[in-house]
Amino acid sequence: MKNVLFLLSDEHSQRFLGCTGANSENAITPNIDQLSAGGVRFTDAYCQMPLCTPSRISLLTGKQVRKSGAWTNESIIRPELDTLPRSFAGAGYASCLVGKMHLGGTQQFAGFQFRPYGDLTGKCGHQWEPITDLKRARSMRIRTELSGKTGIPESQLQDSIVTRETIAWIREHRAAQPDQPFFLTAGFSRPHFPLTAPGRWVEYYKKRGIPRPFAPAAGDAFDHPMSTAMRKGFQAEAISDEEMMSARIGYFANVSYLDEVIGDLLSTLNRDGALENTIIIYTSDHGE
Repeated sequence: MKNVLFLLSDEHSQRFLGCTGANSENAITPNIDQLSAGGVRFTDAYCQMPLCTPSRISLLTGKQVRKSGAWTNESIIRPELDTLPRSFAGAGYASCLVGKMHLGGTQQFAGFQFRPYGDLTGKCGHQWEPITDLKRARSMRIRTELSGKTGIPESQLQDSIVTRETIAWIREHRAAQPDQPFFLTAGFSRPHFPLTAPGRWVEYYKKRGIPRPFAPAAGDAFDHPMSTAMRKGFQAEAISDEEMMSARIGYFANVSYLDEVIGDLLSTLNRDGALENTIIIYTSDHGE
């Protein structure tokens, strides 16, 4: 049986991939692009809801939102529902989750047998900047206010740790159980806010320049209740043009940093021979 390495990011819009083509925002993503070039790219794939937890519960259970009971970021996986990792474990796989999954409730394994590194704060794993006022962090306004270079050492960034912990678990598993296939989900937090990234990527996009948004704040879904609520929650009316472009630079930088750590992960595992019989899947919980 083949191993399965499932790479799950957070709020990565398909437009921010080099391999997207004509509709691309022209983000630098050579490693994900290489995966696309050497495999199959699904161009018509849809998440069940543009909100983290419901989308993830739908993904894990294979059910639509209305059938999985997941409506908010506080939703839990109902215990009677089967999950993807539980199915893999039942088929003889060792199932492991490294990093973020953003599930409500106290049952944080969701059918995974191992979870060496999980959500940083239990139910949700956003790594705030050292100077962030956590009271203000509850306000969605800081999503665009506090963008730019991270104040956290790169070695301690959540996504760098997810990469290291994934490599460590696979190495230990292959040594202890060389004949047992694995299903491992690596849950990355970026490019989800805070829109801060290593300085080299922030400076790169500042110097190179980025395009203005080509998806205007209008269209068929402008008056949809979800769109209206999002504009209100993010206080969109207060965001200046300068702040918007700075936040976009932060998002571009996060996408490229994410691609970089995925490249580090895959190159190390490939060198170890861990990818010789492995299916690699990359996706995100929803776009942004």
